[in-house]
Amino acid sequence: MKRSQKPARKEFTRENWLSESARRDWQPRIQAIRTAYEQLERLSVAEGVRRANLTMVQPTALPDFARRVQKLGLEALPYENVAPTKGYSNVAGAVGEGEPFTLRVVVARAADGVALVDAWRAGDQIAIGELLGFPACCSRAFQRVWVEGGRTDSTWWMANEGACPREDASYGSTTVGGSTYSNILGRWLSLRFVPHLPCSFDCDGTAVFGASLEEVARRAGFEREMDRLHEFLSLPAIWCAEGSTAQIVYGDLLALEVSSDTTPARRIVEHVGGERVLPYRAAQRPHDAVVQTMAAATVNGVGSHGTRAPHDTVRQPPTRGYPTAYGASGNGAGNGVLGRGPVRGGAVPRAAVRDTSIDLASSHASPAIQAEHDLYTANGFDSAASMQACHGPIVEHVATLLRGVESPSILDLGCGNGVLLRSIAERCDRARLFGVELERARLEQFGSVLPEHAHRAFLGNLLELPSPWLLEEDFDAVLLMPGRLVEAGPDRSQALLERLSATRNLVVYAYGYWLDEPYGDLRTLTESAGLEPQFTDLKARVGPARASLQSAPGRGAY
Repeated sequence: MKRSQKPARKEFTRENWLSESARRDWQPRIQAIRTAYEQLERLSVAEGVRRANLTMVQPTALPDFARRVQKLGLEALPYENVAPTKGYSNVAGAVGEGEPFTLRVVVARAADGVALVDAWRAGDQIAIGELLGFPACCSRAFQRVWVEGGRTDSTWWMANEGACPREDASYGSTTVGGSTYSNILGRWLSLRFVPHLPCSFDCDGTAVFGASLEEVARRAGFEREMDRLHEFLSLPAIWCAEGSTAQIVYGDLLALEVSSDTTPARRIVEHVGGERVLPYRAAQRPHDAVVQTMAAATVNGVGSHGTRAPHDTVRQPPTRGYPTAYGASGNGAGNGVLGRGPVRGGAVPRAAVRDTSIDLASSHASPAIQAEHDLYTANGFDSAASMQACHGPIVEHVATLLRGVESPSILDLGCGNGVLLRSIAERCDRARLFGVELERARLEQFGSVLPEHAHRAFLGNLLELPSPWLLEEDFDAVLLMPGRLVEAGPDRSQALLERLSATRNLVVYAYGYWLDEPYGDLRTLTESAGLEPQFTDLKARVGPARASLQSAPGRGAY
């Protein structure tokens, strides 16, 4: 259901893999999913899941394409010439005289093919959607957002339940969830279960439609491709649009920059990651055959892992970001081993914290003691008391700094397992906590320590990550151990220093060997990192600092 008109500007999609291993693993998987989905769209018509399919075919490939379609008992009916595109395109452009073109083709049984062409030419979105198998609610939303509203990127409107778009519509950020079937944030990569734009991220009709398409794919032998598709669409993702460009970050795998609708202010949609289940409301709808088939596929098709794919042996808390080469044990900002352990907030008994002399290798150690032991050893400390002694001044400084600030936003650049942020949150009412950490194992434990903030924890290099600033432009406080900039050197630190120059409250801290020679104190270490300390006490372990553009390049003893 794309509008056929000449686009006002050139569309683009730019990929940025966040690690070589992600690119190596996922590029062939994505191609396999695309190939499977091309066949699925035709098979879904042949098996009666829907009455018609729209696709693009090169003129020279049409005879062979038609023969393959005929084997399924269907016909290929070309009805429009459009400008060729590479990859995903929101708008199919018009073709000038003598210019190359691609054929828009209906795949259907004869009567349904003719009906779709007639509906297309009449601009009847409801009839088009019905023939293509789309839920009526989604066809109505398409009419409002695309046809009447003139939009081509429906992400913001989906996140706001398909509200009618206006120039003065709200801006800001919103968080969404839903099933993997209605998550179409992978559409720029052709990674989606449904061929339409849902009216919302939790549309019941879309979930049922997507589940029925998946069932066809699995019967055709595409089990692995469907598992991989679920895996990708289960990733947390961020869509951030400003101007006429949107950036989409998919977990710690990939970032895309794509053309979007022009907007005068930033809009952010944060998807916490799709769930591989049909929503309860959808299961109550009169689609018994689809629901029963999907229930069987969910229980039996994925082995003993219940509603998870075979590769998803653990449902990890959401993490995002750009993995690279930052991190060292003992930075004290909370760096831990991720798991879904029993520790949450201050739930560990005080007696367990004090009793750290027990032999934890022994099977007699209590779960609470073992959990607390894992928290401080993951941060490079030999006891809970030593960790508290180092974290205490930082917690006190931040609590004093933010006293009176309602729901402060706090970013820890090197958050580890979140223990430091947890201690700060106990002193700052309704704080919104953000973190960046290089080591996956430490960040995963963040999900147990601070589960309600896990979706704001990013996996990656603090020197290169834009992701936290996609969620929050101006943090109330940013925590940084300046030794990280010293390790990196002035060139690699430049971008982060420029970002920090606009920070209202930059808090620097250090302990352990960073306060030994050659630096000797936090002030000297801070200056060596290209920052301007805003304190004079040479015995300070924590204090305010500034990152000015004048001091950024190459200042101090790198």
